[in-house]
This record gives sequence, structure tokens and C-alpha cells, in this order.
Amino acid sequence: MTINKRMLFLLFFSQMFYASISLAYNTEFTHTAFGDTPGRIESRLASDGQTTFTVPYIIETMGIQQSSSGKLGYLERTDYRKKALPCAWVVEKKENQSDQFSKLFKVDAIPLILHICDAKGTDIKRIPIPQRYGCQFENLVFYGENFVGLRFGGRLIPQASETFVDLRTDKIFSLHYRAGFESWGASLTPDGNSLLISVSMKDENLPDQLLINGRTIYPFLEKEAMFASDNPDEFEKKMNRIRQFSEDRKKQGKANPTYYGMSDAMWAKDGRSFVLLERDNERFRLLKFNLDAIASDKPFEEYCKPLREIESPEKQFSGGSGLHDIRIVYDSETEEVQLGSWKKYLERLEKEGLRRE
Repeated sequence: MTINKRMLFLLFFSQMFYASISLAYNTEFTHTAFGDTPGRIESRLASDGQTTFTVPYIIETMGIQQSSSGKLGYLERTDYRKKALPCAWVVEKKENQSDQFSKLFKVDAIPLILHICDAKGTDIKRIPIPQRYGCQFENLVFYGENFVGLRFGGRLIPQASETFVDLRTDKIFSLHYRAGFESWGASLTPDGNSLLISVSMKDENLPDQLLINGRTIYPFLEKEAMFASDNPDEFEKKMNRIRQFSEDRKKQGKANPTYYGMSDAMWAKDGRSFVLLERDNERFRLLKFNLDAIASDKPFEEYCKPLREIESPEKQFSGGSGLHDIRIVYDSETEEVQLGSWKKYLERLEKEGLRRE
């Protein structure tokens, strides 16, 4: 992939994910948290009458996207927040001298506490955010009702990062550009119980990956995916497995496989499976991923099964974005799969006035 084509992909990648999420969750920020004393949460929606409530903490100033059921979230700053290094564990270990790192970085210290509350500020849940996940965030968004994303920076700038929190299990995991992650996007299952993350690496010799609820499911199964919040030694072990996968493919005379078609329409109605288009050298095939089989720790071949091979769609999708324009539309009742166009889909939404920027 040339540099120009890769940048086109990243731009389109970011646009397509968050365009689809905006239909269901409205990616415009509904509230603003102000780090006053006391902290203040103010609605930005005229329909709320600009309602405001205060909390008895020093909080992070940030944009907030309310969940569809009305839940809000904000970050309380602890005393340690003033001393904490801003980035996740792998990044800080990489960029600081060992003596400075050991002195300044306290892995399990708590710089922030995530508060999940109702629309009036009454706490529903509190989740400590340890130093290993970083503490520099600008925005808080809900992915459905079970997941929160804490973001910093844009997706295409060097300081971009996002820390995901599973509100049911308190599991936390972080992606960071400076740890080697180029770009990523998330797709929520229709039942809201699983969050699928597609990750592109900065090193173009490494394959793109699919993660679900914190585990790698493509191009191979890894029970614990690689994250910037990992112990740096464990991170390197996981990175080496990805490198080895690419090296093995190269020895076989094969490029890394890749996938296309991520969309809100790729999911089965029950949210327990989805379909993507895989390109493996010159072979194109539709793959069906079964989430129940993944949850049961079935091997890769049992949860990722080919539906059928298809002819190359390169002529059909020969515009500027190429195959990255593909939008999978899956009918789980008939097993019918269509290759739609993201560009045409977004143009239709614009025309109908359904898409929000």
C-alpha cells in the first residue's frame, strides 16, 4: 500500500466507523464537564433547558456524549493526578529513561476515577482508572450502555489514544498511536453486549487485527489482545507473535490477509455473528464470525468459517478509496451478503438529512 493510498484509507476508516455509530448514538457531545471547584456538568442540548449540576470533586474538563438511556460519565481527579505521567504504560516505558520511569510511573496508582451517573448526577457506578492506562483524556463517549471510550486527540495525529472501559466487568484496555497503533474504529453488536474494534498498525508489514471485548479474533485467536496498557514485556511478547505471523506468511510467498466491509449492517439480527470480506493474496471470500464459538474458546477454524469465495470486486470498487469503500450488508435469515458502497451510503444519508457531523 502506498503512502497516499494508506492515508486515504485512514481518513475513510475513521469516517465510516463514526458515521455509522452517529446514527444510533449521536457523536455530537451532549454535555461538557468543567473542571471547576466543585466540578460542573452542563448540558449542550436546548431540549434540556441547559440543565447543569455540580459534583463535589475536581474533575477533568472534557466533552461528554450521553448514552441513549440518559447515562452520563465524568472523570474525578485524585491528588495523584498532578504527579501522574500522561500516557499508558508501554508508551511511558518506551519514552523515559529507566531511572526516571521507575521514579515517576506508578503502575497501580489511581490518578482518575470514572463516575457513571444518571442525568441528575447521582452515581450509578465508580471505576478507578490506574496509571497504566494513562490519564490524559479530552472526551468521553458511550458505546451503547455497556462500554465507554475515553479519547485524547484525533485519530490521525501522533498523540491519539483511546481507553475503553467495559462497565459490566470493569475491564479496561488502551490503544495509543505512540505504542504502534495507527488507527482504529469500533462497532457495537446489535444487542449491545460486545464491542468489536478494528485496528491498523503503524508498521505496514503487520496485519490489521480484529478485537472483541479485549481479545484478538483475527488474523488469529489471542485470549488477551495487545494493548498500550499492558506490561511492556508482555506487550513485546504479543507484538512478536504478530511479527512471526507476518514472517511465516512471507516465507510462504504470501502477503498478510486483510478484511473489508466493516459496517453497522454486517451483523446478524441477534448480534451473535457478523460477516466480512477477506482478501488473501488473489482470493476473495466472505467470512462469518460466530461470537458464541469465540466465547466458548473454540479454535479459529470453528468460529471463523468461509461462506463462499467471490470474484474480485476490484473493478466494482475502483474509485479513490478502492476496496475500503466496501460496506457489508448481511441478512442473517437468508445468509445473503451484499457489497454496498460506503460513499453512496453516506451520500444518501446526507441527502435524507440523517447524518450528523
